[in-house]
Amino acid sequence: MTQTVIYRTNTVYQEPVTLVASKNIRATIMPGPLEFARAVPIQLHVQGAVRMTLGVERHRTTDGQFLVISYIRDPNAGPVEKGAFTGYPRRVDAALATAQVAALILLSHPGLIAEKVFDGVVSDPQNVTFHPEGPLTISTPHMLDPVELSASVQERLALVDTFDETKQSRFRLSSRWFLRGHEAKKPVDRFLYWFIALEVYPAEGRTKVVSAVRNLLVATVYPDVSPGLLSERLSIGRIHGIRSRIVHEGLSHVDLPLDPEFHQALDKLGAISAVCLRVLAGLSPGDDLDRWVRA
Repeated sequence: MTQTVIYRTNTVYQEPVTLVASKNIRATIMPGPLEFARAVPIQLHVQGAVRMTLGVERHRTTDGQFLVISYIRDPNAGPVEKGAFTGYPRRVDAALATAQVAALILLSHPGLIAEKVFDGVVSDPQNVTFHPEGPLTISTPHMLDPVELSASVQERLALVDTFDETKQSRFRLSSRWFLRGHEAKKPVDRFLYWFIALEVYPAEGRTKVVSAVRNLLVATVYPDVSPGLLSERLSIGRIHGIRSRIVHEGLSHVDLPLDPEFHQALDKLGAISAVCLRVLAGLSPGDDLDRWVRA
């Protein structure tokens, strides 16, 4: 299994230049265009049933020059050490090793590395490998009438346009971080982005996040639940503690199947950030949190 990171570079070499070549890791500057493939999940909806299959997504870069850092690892390797939560899998070796090489190049030669082009497991015709960063989610299809869907989106945009400048700015900024969390592949990145969304609102960059979230949810969604019980059932303090460990102890990867505690905290954080953002937007808060609060 080959974990690969590709960066566009500001170089002018006519032939490949090997920078690192060891047992596990290689780093080479190569002229483009480059072609590579990755396995992706495809969700199919057939006769009311949902099933998942794999497809191969092919990529081709433009011309230019690229730094390709590859880490070859054993997909069957088990945990290697105890991390902040549970035994880390070999994935963390790949992520940290490729980051180390890229950082050393950038620190030693500022400006050589430009934007990232790809980060993931590459596949070839003889070895189609799918190894996602986090768990897969299978969702039921949304069968909304197109006219109703369009009207709904326009109605909500019109509502946000009535906000004063401060409130609209806060909603846009919190939305950006919320979406970054939704789009992130790495669970730890997703956790941080969703937490930042809460720092924007309801904490507004000043109030402590734990108390701000608790007070908002009690005031607008769960007035019949005591603040202490709400915090306990949503693990708000625990979520803040995980955020601190990520920031202050440098936690970069968590193996979700081996760490249900982190997985549940991530689930709760995503739901909390969505509900708070709906409240800010003047929408119905929904029932995302009921499975924990009303349990």
